[in-house]
Amino acid sequence: MKSINIKYAGYDSGYDSCKLITNIMQEKNQEPLIYPSLAKESVGGLANDKSIGMNEAISKEAMLIKVKDQDDNYYNFMIGEYVITQLETGGTNYDVDKYNEPSELAKLLAGLSVLHPNTDQIVIDTLVIGLPIQHYQEHKEAMIKRFTDSFEGQITNQEGNIVTIRYEFKNVIVMPQGLGALMYYMNTEEGRNSLKGRLGILDIGGRTTDIFAYNNNRIIEGSPYSINIGMSNVFRSVANKLNLEENLVREAVIKGQDSVRYNQKEIGITSLVEEYSENTANNIAFETRNKWRDFIGLVDKILIIGGASEKLKPYINPAFNDITVELLSNTQTANVLGYLLRGQDIYNRKNNE
Repeated sequence: MKSINIKYAGYDSGYDSCKLITNIMQEKNQEPLIYPSLAKESVGGLANDKSIGMNEAISKEAMLIKVKDQDDNYYNFMIGEYVITQLETGGTNYDVDKYNEPSELAKLLAGLSVLHPNTDQIVIDTLVIGLPIQHYQEHKEAMIKRFTDSFEGQITNQEGNIVTIRYEFKNVIVMPQGLGALMYYMNTEEGRNSLKGRLGILDIGGRTTDIFAYNNNRIIEGSPYSINIGMSNVFRSVANKLNLEENLVREAVIKGQDSVRYNQKEIGITSLVEEYSENTANNIAFETRNKWRDFIGLVDKILIIGGASEKLKPYINPAFNDITVELLSNTQTANVLGYLLRGQDIYNRKNNE
């Protein structure tokens, strides 16, 4: 049996994409693996494996996996770009407790098998993942319990054979989202230069925006908060207005496209995306000011991070018309890179490295 032993890894299942990075990738100076955060179950059983592509070797473009979950049932999933190429709708999940779903497990296991397609066993000593700040305390232990386990999956290896893979996560650490990015930026020159003064930090995702204030290397007590507004509000509003599938709008916006092709027609979305992006940015600013009303006047600068920050930056800036808004680099991967650093620190302290 060929086994891959990973010391530590970070995994971020975001609204637009999943990000995965391990110590092995870190040592090779590789960027995180990024793939669309989509999972669609196939209702076919073993007899239908080839019809859903199980005879195609697993890759970033063909992420197909059958997982055995903690209920001992097997689930066939199409993951990431394969969902898009199959012209499937749906596949997204913004629920707080989505980590309990087989689809979330399938995304993680498929990503690991893309990194290591010719191994029979993948063991991770320390896996670091995240939760929105608002739900961190309530869901932390359940999320740890959900992933601290051994799992089985079936993939097609590079030789075209369907093989069973064993995955094991020995220690699972859950961090509040946004703090991973903060940890990453504290370890970069750009971040150290930006993290000066009295700051507000907004981590804008799909379902929520996590906010916290930062001063003199400390998070201000009472400032962390999750706003139930994110980029999915834009997707949903545009889709409802045009009577389209939300997934079609989501894909087009993420790819920077001006229109959606539906019913053999090109349907323009740019003006509506701009309108609802501005509304969403204004709502985020309003909720932030309301939550921080006791000290918002003392904030020197707003830093925005997260997967949706680049798309909303033009609208966030005027929404905070009296405060400078700054977009840092690597906003899409900052959280997962911070998770990796946290995993590295925990692993090294535990093993005296």
